[in-house]
Amino acid sequence: MLISNLIPKEMEDKVLNVLKQSSAPMKSGEIAEASGLDKKEVDKVIKKLKASEIIDSPKKCYYAIKNNYGNGTCYSIFRSCLL
Repeated sequence: MLISNLIPKEMEDKVLNVLKQSSAPMKSGEIAEASGLDKKEVDKVIKKLKASEIIDSPKKCYYAIKNNYGNGTCYSIFRSCLL
């Protein structure tokens, strides 16, 4: 069974909303706390969103929405900026 079939859209939306509101890349535990989801569920959503190239990991264990997705937020390992 594909992972995309196992993850409800609402969970993806919660993770994406948290990342959109963040001014910097976040760890999965931080995303879980901010979204109210279980960390294991957030890890599954992150895996799917990375495979779909919606988010990336600018540094190890940190996640952010890619430059070309959604709100135009861009991230660097050393700084963050909002376009």
